[in-house]
Amino acid sequence: MAIDLKTVAHIAELSELELNNKELMKFKGELSKIIGYINKLRKLRPSKLEEPKLTPLRLREDKPEKTLPKEVVLSNAPKKERDYFVVPKVIKK
Repeated sequence: MAIDLKTVAHIAELSELELNNKELMKFKGELSKIIGYINKLRKLRPSKLEEPKLTPLRLREDKPEKTLPKEVVLSNAPKKERDYFVVPKVIKK
């Protein structure tokens, strides 16, 4: 699958990235390499691959610990309202 500049620009828009023409060309090449690598992986025969050996996870005991006071946590917040952080809206319609 060939990647064209229109596709790269669309991906950038979905990712909320503002790219100039030079950056679009750079990412076009990089995405083309990634797609090429994925196509190589598709040609592998997974039946000849060995099953990976998984090691069990060692989990620590889940116990409550002392937390920071709200005032300390909120002291570095660029914007706050009462006891909450104020962040920009990121969901678009």
